[in-house]
Amino acid sequence: MLTTSPTSSRILRVCPCALTAAQPMLLFRGMNTLRPILLALTAIAALSVACPAKANLITNPGFETGDFTGWTHAASASVEAGSAHSGNFGVEMASSVGSFISQSVATTPSATYTVSFFAGSIVPLQPVNLAVTFGGTVFNHLFPLGQTGYNEFTFNATASGANTNLSLTVQGLVPSTFFLDDISVEPAGVAFPIAAQQFLCSVALYSAWLACAANWVAKACFGRPAIRRAVILKSRRRHRICEALQPHA
Repeated sequence: MLTTSPTSSRILRVCPCALTAAQPMLLFRGMNTLRPILLALTAIAALSVACPAKANLITNPGFETGDFTGWTHAASASVEAGSAHSGNFGVEMASSVGSFISQSVATTPSATYTVSFFAGSIVPLQPVNLAVTFGGTVFNHLFPLGQTGYNEFTFNATASGANTNLSLTVQGLVPSTFFLDDISVEPAGVAFPIAAQQFLCSVALYSAWLACAANWVAKACFGRPAIRRAVILKSRRRHRICEALQPHA
């Protein structure tokens, strides 16, 4: 049976952690092992900051202002509530000659950009083409008869100059309705997805918490000013306890 003196009982109250001789050494060894892991996780988090998620160059990409702020548009295009892919608003364009929306964005000449958008349609009589132009690149998609829900379309294009115009134009004479939302122009290249960034930030925060917790435990058990020295006692069962001697008055 392991017995403790009044002094060691006080230490048990001060140090709620197990006071065997092996455990302090394991704690310090664990901290030494944990340190490079925490550093590695911190480096990964720093990398996620250095390579942030790509930024959308479009102003009002989801039309959540409820109007065409940032856009130029034909009279046959309108921002409508209830026509959105996400959020509250989306664009409706009636098919007619020259029905379009467009926006000019700041770009790096000859750089490659990824253009993406969500589009749907109601085409009752014959297929209608949606032409999307960015710089000198034209992306065409022929929408079939019937009602088509929102689908995402993506293509890469080269910027024509310091400012490049993005336009989305309905090319058809038959009555039809197009829906557009969540339009983006982003620099093409490698970048961390937003979900990956959030995961890495969570890992970094958890690692920082672990470091603080380990540091607190070490200070609470072995760094109190009242503890002058530790005496290692060995019991019959080969247990060890860490006993601190209070300073003499």
